[in-house]
Amino acid sequence: MLVYPKYEGFLFLNGIHNPTFDTFFKYITHLGDGIFILVASILLLFVKIRWGLVVLSSFVLSGGITQLLKNFVFDDVFRPALAIGAEHFHAVEGVYLNQYLSFPSGHSTAAFTFFFALAILNANKTLGILYFAIAFISAYSRIYLGQHFPEDVLVGALIAITSTLLVFVYLEPKMGKWTDRSLVR
Repeated sequence: MLVYPKYEGFLFLNGIHNPTFDTFFKYITHLGDGIFILVASILLLFVKIRWGLVVLSSFVLSGGITQLLKNFVFDDVFRPALAIGAEHFHAVEGVYLNQYLSFPSGHSTAAFTFFFALAILNANKTLGILYFAIAFISAYSRIYLGQHFPEDVLVGALIAITSTLLVFVYLEPKMGKWTDRSLVR
């Protein structure tokens, strides 16, 4: 984003494609889907209630901020298909190209919220790097698939990281001992 203007940066990043990546990114993008994050967060409650509550709280906060910005502040920001025209970039067959509500990226927010929270909850640094890589790849998929501009993805990630840190600093310490157990005994 520092090197290329908005459209040129998108076209550069979207222009790195091949049939294998088309298939890969078509499916990996679902790791940032709200339904996936919601189900995964609920499943975490069965591992440890605290983990599920932290991830759900982070997801609600970051998702709420993103949706408010997307629908009420930046509701006139077009996605690449409308702003540039889908004929000018690589579109993946079978992927519907949304046209409105581009900024910030909800999928990027959701993916970074979930995987950043998992990285904080798990002290293993190797897993933390893996979680970051998964979030990054999921967020990049939004550019690859022609759904978002790089700044949409970056701001979504920043909202996610900030929201998750706020939950860890202010909410997580206030959770009672009962949240250290699993929903299944």
